[in-house]
Amino acid sequence: MHVMELIYLDWAATTPISRNVLEEMNRVFLEYPGNPSSLHKEGKKAADLLAQDRIKAAALLGTDPRHVYFTGGGTESNAIILNSLLTKESRGSVLISGIEHPAVFEYTKTLRKNGYTVSVLHPDKRGIITAENVRSRLTEDTFLVAVMTLNNETGIIQPVKKIAEEIRSFEKNNRRPIHFHTDGVQALGKIPLDLSEFGVDSAAFSGHKIQGPRGTGILFAKKPPEPLSKAGGQEFGVRGGTENLSGIHGLVTAMEETIGTMSERTAHAEKLRSLLIEKLEDIPEMKLNFDIQNQSPFIISVNEKTFPSEVFARIMSDRGFAVSPGSACSSKNKTKMNRVLTSCGLSSDEAFHSFRISTGFSTAEEDIISFCRTAKNELSKLRRR
Repeated sequence: MHVMELIYLDWAATTPISRNVLEEMNRVFLEYPGNPSSLHKEGKKAADLLAQDRIKAAALLGTDPRHVYFTGGGTESNAIILNSLLTKESRGSVLISGIEHPAVFEYTKTLRKNGYTVSVLHPDKRGIITAENVRSRLTEDTFLVAVMTLNNETGIIQPVKKIAEEIRSFEKNNRRPIHFHTDGVQALGKIPLDLSEFGVDSAAFSGHKIQGPRGTGILFAKKPPEPLSKAGGQEFGVRGGTENLSGIHGLVTAMEETIGTMSERTAHAEKLRSLLIEKLEDIPEMKLNFDIQNQSPFIISVNEKTFPSEVFARIMSDRGFAVSPGSACSSKNKTKMNRVLTSCGLSSDEAFHSFRISTGFSTAEEDIISFCRTAKNELSKLRRR
């Protein structure tokens, strides 16, 4: 189905587009040439498709279509919310977890420069930001908490719903609203998401993590955020510019596919992870960084004590395998790459020697067996030197 030169074990970085998604996008390109803002029939036809896709996306996320904003990706969705803060006249305190994707964590610098007090929430040794931890750090002037739903490097699932409950309880006593934002990019299609029960005020999602098109995303927001662009008035006035109709349709089609087959995909990922754990027992230089109890089976963080992670990733790439030394958005910066793992309690050396395996629906058991066999051979060569 997909032409790849490598055995692809880096699905958390990006995913190969689904053939059905691609076909649907091509159909929209050909059959919907109109601008959704135009008043003629072709414009009305395009606007109707956009409205239908918004309704579908909202239903899949468990929310109202009025709270769904189509964006250019997860990074932009996060940025819209965080940039909205910079327009506030009052300056308060912000809590951001230390395991956030750079799309969120890098905003700590901007927020501090603009007069905000920013505190970092560190997880426990399991990699979890507990609700109790968040509650203990809330203050009278806290107005934003940002904790991602599923970490892109560790695969650890965060107790977002419990955190939301603690925040709402604190709000009632303090009588000041606190905006709770979650980066749900890696969670979409991997765990059930019902935003009507999640308790967050906003959430970011991306298309290319679920075999959808790149450059597409969703922002869920209970209240309209400040506009990213005031021109045009599209996306309820939040994101001006002609809508990427084929991309949006591809994103929603990918959501339907991925969420609709989530149980099968999860079972497949669990089988692959069990196989990986079994094969790693024969490689003394390798071990899992985290207990799998709180981890998505799609993302596995592995410590390899012989090579630095970037060197190991290049060696395996030369042997025909794609794995990642960390977040694809920060892998060129070693300090940023190690931040998440050291925040979880790993030493700098352990983090420096850790890499990520992430699988998808087309990953075969033989891919895992072949990867482990090749890694074992490469490490054996080094031992014989």
